[in-house]
Amino acid sequence: MNKKLNLIILGSSGQLGKEFIELSNQYSQDMNFNFLSKKKFDVTKDKDLSAYLSDGSENIIINCSAYTKVDLAEKETEEAMLINGFSLKNITKIANDNNSTLLHFSTDYVFSGNTNTPYTEEDKTDPHTVYGESKLYGENLVINSALKSIVIRTSWLYSSMSNNFVSTIISKSSENERLNIVNDQKGSPTYARDLAEAVLKMISSDKFTHVASKNSLYHYSNLGITSWYEFACEIFKCINADISLLKPIKTHAYNAPAKRPQYSALNSSKIRDYFNIEIPDWKDSLKECIHNMQ
Repeated sequence: MNKKLNLIILGSSGQLGKEFIELSNQYSQDMNFNFLSKKKFDVTKDKDLSAYLSDGSENIIINCSAYTKVDLAEKETEEAMLINGFSLKNITKIANDNNSTLLHFSTDYVFSGNTNTPYTEEDKTDPHTVYGESKLYGENLVINSALKSIVIRTSWLYSSMSNNFVSTIISKSSENERLNIVNDQKGSPTYARDLAEAVLKMISSDKFTHVASKNSLYHYSNLGITSWYEFACEIFKCINADISLLKPIKTHAYNAPAKRPQYSALNSSKIRDYFNIEIPDWKDSLKECIHNMQ
C-alpha cells in the first residue's frame, strides 16, 4: 500500500491557503495536510520544518506565502523583496535538504503587459513594478536552485474568503454610490479554489514527480479575457446590483502608484493539456465563488 503524500502548506491563512483547507477533506485519503500560517512558520525568519516533514512519505512544500500589496510595494520595497524573493532561499534550502518538492506561485506582473495575446511560459519577462520584480526574483530562485520544483504563475486571483476585488466590489455595491473601474486593462480572473484544485490534481498525477524533477514552469488562470470594469459588471449581475453605478475609466485617471500591465492574460494550455485538467470559464467560476460566499 502506498503511503500518503505529505503536503506542507505555507501561508495557509491567505486566500489561496484557505482554499487548500476547504479542499483537503476531498483528498485526505491520499494526502496528509499540514497547514502553517505565519504564526506557525514565518517564511522570512523560521528555518525548521522538521516537525511537519515525514520520513516515510514524499514531502511536498506548497508556498502560498506572498506580499501582494502592489501599490504599497513601491514604498515597502524591502518587505516585498524579503517575502516574495529572499525568503525563497530559505524555503528552497529546506526543500533540498529534505529531498522535498517545492511548489511556488508567481504572477502575471512578471510581464510588461505590452502585448495583445495571452502570455506563454516561454515569453520574455519584463516586470515594471517592485511587486513584479520581487515575484520574478523569487520564481527564478526556485527554478534555478531547487532540486525538485514547480512554479505556477496566476493572475487576478480572488476567492470567497479574504479581501480581494470580488469581495470589495460586493461590499461597495451596498453603498449605492458610483464606482469608477478601470476599463483598459485586460486579463484573466482566477478563482483561487480552481487553482488549488488544479494543484491537487497535478500532485495526484503520475506525471507530477517527472515534471518536478525538471523544475517546471506553468501558467494557470480561468478561461476567458476581460477588463476590470467588465469583471465588476459581472459581479454586479451575479448579486443583482445596479450596473449603472459602475463607470468605466482609463488607467491614467486611476493614478495608482504602481504601473499595471495593460494586458496580462495567461495562456494555460500547457498545464491543461499535460495534466488533462479542465479549466472553467471565469464567469462560471465567479458565480460559484459568489454562491460560496452566501
